[in-house]
Amino acid sequence: MIVPKSVEQLQQFIATQEIVVVKYSASWCGPCQVLKPIFEELSVEYAPKGVKFVEIDVRGDWTEFAIEQGARQVPYTQIFVKGQLYGFVKGAQAEGIRNGIESAVQFVREDSS
Repeated sequence: MIVPKSVEQLQQFIATQEIVVVKYSASWCGPCQVLKPIFEELSVEYAPKGVKFVEIDVRGDWTEFAIEQGARQVPYTQIFVKGQLYGFVKGAQAEGIRNGIESAVQFVREDSS
């Protein structure tokens, strides 16, 4: 799991990876804490498929960026494919996140064929 130090570092990382899943959360958010171990499990499960996972705490320096990205409530998850936003999931919807990742993996597989 990657925790970027700056917006620029995050943007560069997203631009250079095939699939990146970004979760916006906060330590005070109950649903975010419920999703945390699930997100970690997904990161292990999808690592062999090259999927990278990033966690952003929306407090402090990340607040404005998170809002710009649509994370007006947390948890909020974005899925990027080849640097472009592929999809997003609002709330602690583990199955929705898994389905989005599966869809992105399938898309990349078909695009590579």
